[in-house]
Amino acid sequence: MGGIGKWAYYCDLDADIATLGATLNLDTASNFAGLANIQAQHTFNSGKGWKKLYTQRLSGEIKSESQGELDGMSHKSSLVVGVPGARAEGIGFLRWAANRNLIMLGTDAEDANRQVGSVRYPAKYETGSMTTTTTPEGLKITFMTFSAPDNGAAPLYPFDIVIEEGSSGS
Repeated sequence: MGGIGKWAYYCDLDADIATLGATLNLDTASNFAGLANIQAQHTFNSGKGWKKLYTQRLSGEIKSESQGELDGMSHKSSLVVGVPGARAEGIGFLRWAANRNLIMLGTDAEDANRQVGSVRYPAKYETGSMTTTTTPEGLKITFMTFSAPDNGAAPLYPFDIVIEEGSSGS
């Protein structure tokens, strides 16, 4: 099974986050897991937290691809989400997300939350498409891709996801 879970999670780095946990670097990690896991839970500004974005199951993915030259390689991590339909909520989110500095989470098939974005390189809305389809049985969906460069693959966020009060999800 692939794809991401029923919900993706997001927050505005500039407005919502007080401190953002990070992975260890190559000099301080004692094992590979230390390089892959975020080491401290993110803290949010008062009244803020993760917000939920409803996604069509099995429509999205989390990708990390290497980029750059030999001996100077980095990665680009992306979270692709598919919001069902071509409704106002999905289109409004597309418009809101443009040009913002975001932190995105997607839950993979192994039930691990993977993060795209960091303080140094926030996730950015990269591409999107919306279709109302050509036939009644066609897939009506709004796809969005959020990407950020990083030192490695999208790290794991092994902490509870605290949802912002009043945020019911788009």
